[in-house]
Amino acid sequence: MGELRPLIEEGIATLGLDKVRVIVSARDVAAVKAMVASDRQLGDRIAEVKEGAIDGGAIVEDPAGSVRVDNSYGTRLAMVRPAMLVEIGSTLLKS
Repeated sequence: MGELRPLIEEGIATLGLDKVRVIVSARDVAAVKAMVASDRQLGDRIAEVKEGAIDGGAIVEDPAGSVRVDNSYGTRLAMVRPAMLVEIGSTLLKS
């Protein structure tokens, strides 16, 4: 669960809103709800925790769902994949 907290906090900070909705995978919903219940500061900012069709990570959005920060694992991996491929290719070509 510790790996989700920074992703959620990053989303909250990026949006800069008083209240947000957090979307996580089905297997993480109960743990995130428990985290929100046990952390007043985080609980004051999160209006809702709901299940989404993601493999892991978290999506943080405004309560209306119109603006979001997608910190799901799939999206984050897609963002770093091109740089990783260049680095891998460079390493392989040096050999």
